[in-house]
Amino acid sequence: MRTANETTEASNWSQLRSATISCLRYGNQFVETQNLTKYYSMVYTLCCDTDRPGGEQLYRWLKKTLSEYTKEVFQELTNSKSYIAFRSARKQRRESCCEKQPFLKSQVEEGSDCSTQSGECETDNFVQLRKYATLWESYCAGLQAVSTIFSYLERSWIAERTKGRVLETRGVFDIYTLGVLTWKDQLFRNIRDWILRNTLTYIFYLRQSKFDICVVQTVVHSLLRMGTVEAIALEEDSEEEDLALSMYRNKFEKPFLEDTSRYYQKLGMELRAKYSDRDFLRQVEVCLNEEQRLSEQFCHPSSITLLRSRCEDALIVKHLDVIYSLSDLYLRDSKEEELRLVYRLLSRVPGALKPVQDSLKAILIERGNQSLSPFKQRIESNMMPTSPLLSGKQETGKERKEQLSGLEKSMMEYDALAEQEAESFVNTAWNIYIHSKKLVEEAFLNDEGFVLALEQGCNKFVNGVSSAPHLLARFCHKMLQRTESGSDFTEEERENRLVKVTRLFRLLEEKDLFQRLYSVKLARRLIHGTSASTDAEEEMLSRLRETCGQDYVSQLQRMFTDCQTSREEVSSFRSSPYGGIPLGFEFSVMVLTAGSWPIDPSKNSYKEYNMSYSDIHSLPNIFSKALEAFSEYYSEKYEGRRLMWLHSLSKVDLRANLWSHHPSSKSWCELQVSLPQALILLRYNDCITSTLLELRETTGLEAEEVERSLRILIGCGVLRISNSNVEGMSDPTSWKGMEDTISISLNDEFSPKRRKMKLANLLEPEMNKESNDLEGSRRKMEEDRRLQIQACLVRIMKSCRRATLSYLIGETITLLSHRFKAAVSDIKVNLESLIEKDYIVKVDGATDTFEYVA
Repeated sequence: MRTANETTEASNWSQLRSATISCLRYGNQFVETQNLTKYYSMVYTLCCDTDRPGGEQLYRWLKKTLSEYTKEVFQELTNSKSYIAFRSARKQRRESCCEKQPFLKSQVEEGSDCSTQSGECETDNFVQLRKYATLWESYCAGLQAVSTIFSYLERSWIAERTKGRVLETRGVFDIYTLGVLTWKDQLFRNIRDWILRNTLTYIFYLRQSKFDICVVQTVVHSLLRMGTVEAIALEEDSEEEDLALSMYRNKFEKPFLEDTSRYYQKLGMELRAKYSDRDFLRQVEVCLNEEQRLSEQFCHPSSITLLRSRCEDALIVKHLDVIYSLSDLYLRDSKEEELRLVYRLLSRVPGALKPVQDSLKAILIERGNQSLSPFKQRIESNMMPTSPLLSGKQETGKERKEQLSGLEKSMMEYDALAEQEAESFVNTAWNIYIHSKKLVEEAFLNDEGFVLALEQGCNKFVNGVSSAPHLLARFCHKMLQRTESGSDFTEEERENRLVKVTRLFRLLEEKDLFQRLYSVKLARRLIHGTSASTDAEEEMLSRLRETCGQDYVSQLQRMFTDCQTSREEVSSFRSSPYGGIPLGFEFSVMVLTAGSWPIDPSKNSYKEYNMSYSDIHSLPNIFSKALEAFSEYYSEKYEGRRLMWLHSLSKVDLRANLWSHHPSSKSWCELQVSLPQALILLRYNDCITSTLLELRETTGLEAEEVERSLRILIGCGVLRISNSNVEGMSDPTSWKGMEDTISISLNDEFSPKRRKMKLANLLEPEMNKESNDLEGSRRKMEEDRRLQIQACLVRIMKSCRRATLSYLIGETITLLSHRFKAAVSDIKVNLESLIEKDYIVKVDGATDTFEYVA
């Protein structure tokens, strides 16, 4: 018979076993209905029993109880019809040895077999999988309760062994770890293939939104938990994370990724056959987003990237031909929404956007070249008007007035044509750029690669027009010039134009040519006082400075400084004793710093700057007196400075009383003429008629300049040839040898249509000026480029002392890109020039290596 103590002890063991099994099977349901304190007291009593080693016995008993429970669960699961069928099929495959693939077959294939039978989705496999998930959740919750009941055992006996880590106590774990390891070894290891196959099949239907995701979450959680506990049990701290994920990766992640690839490859083909191209892309995006949302709920974060790559490969990479062909069509039609969809899909795959970027660039170049083709063959000589006035042909009365108005009309038509051409070029290029920029912003979200493709494409078609710098400079000139009609641009209009100019200027490769052309036109505006607004001029300089730096606009800035200084000098001159000399007319002068203005009279590079007078003393007294007074004032104020008078830039305003000697005439007008024209007309204050020889002698002008001025004055009707044989004398070539016989007099019949006439502009029409500007600017640009390339090469060699040819070419192109695109051939030519000058030498034994000579 048992004693009372033995009976009590047996009862305690029985109650503990019953409580432990209930905790493991029912989890929180049991804990919520029971008081665990009494079980804790039982454990405490057993651990404190001095007659026997209670702690060790209790630990072994608990380990045995956990093992018995997991075996019991194993029997429940393996007795199901689905597991029996699974084991039978596996046995047959092993016996036949026909299947060489891994045991876990494609769940896409198995799932598709099930999907053909509408009522068979809820199979016994899934029932058992849900049961496994439920038992695992209850087991984990129960382990927490068991740890509470046996907490004294953990704090005493287990803690002493785990801290000591002696040889005979290895394999002693805390209760939760012991429970998870027991589940893994006694249960999961034996049914692992079956559980994972059912899980992958379950995920197949889960993608079709037919099942609850909690089952998959629980199964994956069990893999991660078992892997983590195993890593802790093995005490591999350095590789704990990799070891913890090893079971998850080897047993679930690998087959899951393979099944996912097969599933979406098949789905991609089905979607492509079922939907139109546009709807196919939308369905692909929906599938990718849904898979992302689904996988994030049960996969480990380390698997998300791998899974996304498999899905994108199956749904995007396998169908890139379709996506690229659609993107090309969408780009040509500028369909923002569709392109945004293409961008979202291709941005998932590294490098997949490059062909779309190249396509955007090619379409931009094609569209730009097509739109700007009228400007590529710009020949200004074909636009020059012809008029009898320029040939010196003399007519009378109504015909002369028609000739004058015809030349003025031709010049106005040219100006309007040139302005229209520049306006059309800028607006066309700007419309293409701004339309493409909006497309890049809206459809491609300002992606770096597409922004670069936009810049490169626009750069290509803008610079494909050789006259682009000239047209842009002409556009700026029109924008900043004051019009005679007074219809200037508003501030808002001018700001919009500045934005266009700034953007297109950044695309120019020949920025140095633009600078030369712009400086010439700026000089003309400043000298003739035709700038519409000083603020607008300064704003333009500011934008150029932001793009190319201070050096680029330093010369232009000095031109403004000279204008301000000149106004101060004129004011100072008029208040000085030299300015008090009576001249009989209003006199003003501009002092321009040599080298700061695009004017070089010494080289005769520009026809309009040719001079007739070598010094001021050869001028008639009426003008030389004023020039001498200012020269003396300037020399006294600034010692060592020398003035060079540019008479070709001078303008004279004359009031012509037509004619005071004729009693019946009361007409008058104001004539704005050049200095040579003024000298000729002032001659007729003393006499009505003069021969060609007398005009040359009294004015001191060269024969060619007198003839050029007379052509305009005679053609306009202010003067006329008074010889009887007018027809024979009309050709300028017939004047040679007859200078003393040709008489030129005032025209009694002249009656101007307007009170103010500008005859100075007729000497050098605008089209000739622009042609000279462009030709001279290109010559100067080529010389400047040669010097800049050489200076850049010297700076590079100074810094590195020794360099290869490829390095020199690359660095030179980069350093000079803010002014122009240096050609490789030009770099090589200038490098040879520096070698000849002994700045650089070739390294012996190396054909493409150079060394700087200090």
